[in-house]
Amino acid sequence: MTPSHTSIPPHHSSRRRAITVALTSLQMVLILGALALPAAAQGWDRVRSGAESTIFFKAAIPLTSFRGLTFLESLDRSAALHFNNFEATSTQTVGGGIAKPLAPGLTPEEIAVVKTAIRRGNVRLAVYSIPAIGAGETAARALFQFAKDLNIQTIVSTAAPAALPLIHKLAAEFNVNVALTAIDAQDRTDRIGICADASAPPPERLMAVRLAGISPPRLREFLLAAYRLKARPVVILPPTASGDPISDLAAKLDAYEAAITPAMAEYVAELGRTTPIRNLDTHTRLTAEQKADAREKMNAALPAQPPAKPGRPRKLLVFDLQVGYPGHPSIPYANYVLQQFGTKTGVWEPTFSNDLANFQYERLRRYDAIFLNNTVGLLFNDPDLRASIVRFLMEGGGLVGYHASTHASIDWPEFTEIIGASSGAHREATEKVTVKLDDPASPLNAAFGGQPYISIDEHFRWNNYSRRRVHVLLSIDVPNSDLNQGRGCDICTRDDKDYAISWIRIYGKGRVFYTSLGHGPAEFMDSKILGHMLAGVQFALGDLAADTTPGNQPAPR
Repeated sequence: MTPSHTSIPPHHSSRRRAITVALTSLQMVLILGALALPAAAQGWDRVRSGAESTIFFKAAIPLTSFRGLTFLESLDRSAALHFNNFEATSTQTVGGGIAKPLAPGLTPEEIAVVKTAIRRGNVRLAVYSIPAIGAGETAARALFQFAKDLNIQTIVSTAAPAALPLIHKLAAEFNVNVALTAIDAQDRTDRIGICADASAPPPERLMAVRLAGISPPRLREFLLAAYRLKARPVVILPPTASGDPISDLAAKLDAYEAAITPAMAEYVAELGRTTPIRNLDTHTRLTAEQKADAREKMNAALPAQPPAKPGRPRKLLVFDLQVGYPGHPSIPYANYVLQQFGTKTGVWEPTFSNDLANFQYERLRRYDAIFLNNTVGLLFNDPDLRASIVRFLMEGGGLVGYHASTHASIDWPEFTEIIGASSGAHREATEKVTVKLDDPASPLNAAFGGQPYISIDEHFRWNNYSRRRVHVLLSIDVPNSDLNQGRGCDICTRDDKDYAISWIRIYGKGRVFYTSLGHGPAEFMDSKILGHMLAGVQFALGDLAADTTPGNQPAPR
């Protein structure tokens, strides 16, 4: 799976429509229930969603915040929050003509109504709260079956000591977690933990935490301590007490976002210190012969001379860290050509490192440009590092990003402004399009000899890219390309039919070059693409002058 579909926040426009359908009739619900659930999005647009797949902290909104509403009505109202995870309770009425509480005892048809509302709304019941779990096996088994039917991750409750053996048995049998408000340390297991509040240090086997009346500094301290304990809690936000629940819950989500950021920043910093740069020598899926063949082809494709003579010795920081994504296969190939071209021509000295300490300003200022090698995920969480990168560029540093680097730090709006777009949907990874030169005179396009060319690559489409921000170098020649190849993509079409591939821009005094080319290794064995990319690096370093006027239109055919 590629970032185009995993990184885009889930669409909630269908939730209201889906719940309305669920209320019409049980027969229609059962038909809809057979439809496949859309793939869950892996959220990189927010720390709170990205934390789920990295440090395994999952926030949940209590549906009781929507006072006086049924479960189905609450799901409907919650669509405005654009959030996935919720806490349901055994005291809330189902709704939609079902006057029963959301609890064991619903008929299969009624369960189908609930499941359809959850599935079609693309939401999850991360937590289900019930006052107590008794020692009677019939009732307890019905509870766990109910949780399994609704794909509930964690039951939060209380239990008498006599019920613990049964809870341990059923939690393992049904693969459902149980967070109890009071439990001895010796009774905690991978499936059975504690539900705490944040007023005291996090306990061992923390499984859920309720937030209420906690100051922001205390909450940050608690979550960071929980991360260091390697806890994986569901964090239940406080319910709304008064006022507009949507505004109140949105503010609470933002407060949680700020509180979880230090833990995420610590995780990414440690990941960077321990993640080696990718190279062909350590590539485990290639034989020695395949590695030698790849090197031979890349060496043959490298330009014999650089586009420009360096004004002074240049230093390039190359960074290929991925957060929450395994990374593209082209990464070690890009590292190889950057090393080889620098060694062959002397135009730059590359430093290959994923240590985020290099982005501290006193270190970063030693470099002339940063090369983001197909990076994905929540990379720059630390506010100091963000300020350092902005200062570096404003004072004249350079930035190069290729392919998936628009999927890096999409939670940081200024980075979107810097690089020119964020995220990016696509169709097939082998989409064949004709590429036109929007600026044939640009030295970054010299390798194409003034002619369009055929590209077989994974071509992104952005809904937040604009020519008002950047100077476009390459784009898809729409009249001469089939834009409906392979799998569907409902967000791949722009009304203006402007699908840029490469661009440059000035940010402060700094220079930015981005190209979506380079999904696969073959692009680094193509002399035209390499000539284009390496010229882009020299532009970012400050050695290759080029027109950066934003808003340029394609050259006439």
